[in-house]
Amino acid sequence: MQLKNFTLVCLALCSAAAIAFAQDPHPSCEGDRYRADIFDDVVVTTNIQFGENTTIAGNTQALFMDVYEPAGDEAESRPAVVMAFGGAFVAGERQDLDGLCRSLARKGYVAATIDYRLFDFLLPLDSNQMHDVVVKAIGDMKASIRYLRQDAATDNLFRIDTSLIFAGGISAGAITAAHVAHLDAEDDIPGYLANIIENNGGMEGNSSDNYQYSSAVAGLVNYSGALKQSAFIDENDPPQFSVHDEGDDVVVYNKGLVSAGPIVFVYLEGSLAMHNRALEAGVSSELMTIPGGGHVSYFTNNAAQYEAEVEERTAHFLANQVCGLVNGLAEAASPFPGKAFPNPATSGSGLHAVLPPSAGEGQLVLRNIQGQPLFQVAARGGQAIELPAQTLPAGMYLLEWAPSGGGQFAAQRIIIR
Repeated sequence: MQLKNFTLVCLALCSAAAIAFAQDPHPSCEGDRYRADIFDDVVVTTNIQFGENTTIAGNTQALFMDVYEPAGDEAESRPAVVMAFGGAFVAGERQDLDGLCRSLARKGYVAATIDYRLFDFLLPLDSNQMHDVVVKAIGDMKASIRYLRQDAATDNLFRIDTSLIFAGGISAGAITAAHVAHLDAEDDIPGYLANIIENNGGMEGNSSDNYQYSSAVAGLVNYSGALKQSAFIDENDPPQFSVHDEGDDVVVYNKGLVSAGPIVFVYLEGSLAMHNRALEAGVSSELMTIPGGGHVSYFTNNAAQYEAEVEERTAHFLANQVCGLVNGLAEAASPFPGKAFPNPATSGSGLHAVLPPSAGEGQLVLRNIQGQPLFQVAARGGQAIELPAQTLPAGMYLLEWAPSGGGQFAAQRIIIR
């Protein structure tokens, strides 16, 4: 490299470093924390009551959570992930997510698995009853989030950073979490659903009365979930990470009717529809598509092939929100499979990415060092993509490649001078 070019690259790197230090990551971000297992043991506090409410059958139910923390952690403030189990809103229990919560806690997160009210009639008689159960579950999850914020403001038992509380879940739990993240009063809510929400205490629900605390979340982890309408996602909503089987026969991958009982069907819009809508709205979204059929197969019959990667990419998504991208992400990812050129690029000029035919299909995302997506597009192997470097200021960026059907997450630093 010529001395002149080397000097320009060094200046660009120094400029990017100055920006990075001006926008510091979370103070607990050190080394591989939040991206890899750095704690050997986990401390679990069980049976913490966060609310109480009446089921659809009129039974009073106390609502509990179990909280998982990294043992020996000295960080004064940690991000938290609130998780909800699956079971079609008729079965399941919070202990089902013990393994996932332990995995998160070993990486440095505080994780909570929660109760929510289930359908306790013999059978659902109509779709309105199923919508009612889902709305009750949404209110329960919101109460659990408010509880964690109340704890942070009072006893501070769990040392949670209240600006970094994430919602997540599997199947029915993911449907619940998706609505917590994306449904708000400004959305165009169908009249029948608005009435059900109003009858259950409004947008916050009525499972606890600590409404002085917010139930907003910093992001969504969606394992085979859905929204009633993907149009609920708008530009002010938090980022999302989704995993879904392409041929899911329980919760639809794109859009369609879902069986909610022997004679009851409910229309839902799944992870693909949510992902496409998020991209349209300018919301950061990552979608990992599992080829073939099955429901949550990546945690069941296909777990040997996909579970480790799902957990790794979940951790990367969460860590991006907490620590930013430059803080170890490029080192943690595999090399970018194609070529981005010119690199370094010049502000005001073109920047291109070319993917080899073997890359398959996936998402190409250009992010700034704070983790915000500046450009994202569905791409496939053999395709050349033009990236909008013309409008970007000098600095450091990250180009990500996330294969849709599984495979190694990849990243490359981009310098614009």
